[in-house]
Amino acid sequence: MESKTIKERINYLLDLSNRTTESKATDSGTIPRHRVNPELFAELRSGALAIILKNFGAEHPFYKDFESGVRTPAPVDVERARGILKAVKAEFDLY
Repeated sequence: MESKTIKERINYLLDLSNRTTESKATDSGTIPRHRVNPELFAELRSGALAIILKNFGAEHPFYKDFESGVRTPAPVDVERARGILKAVKAEFDLY
């Protein structure tokens, strides 16, 4: 993947993280919980893990942090995803 294409993909994922956050809703269970759209969350998680794995490998802190910290369709996990993606983007902006 060319550097420009990678940057475009990261920007898409950052935009997706914003759209995912905007989908936040509170369920009506006994203990109300904030959730985001699970389909958007799955696309965000899978897309980010794929690009991080391909470009940095499974042993890199970006991958490990994302894999362990972004697991559920909860707003806090989307915030973690956005932060890690911003760090990934900063790495590519160096080139």
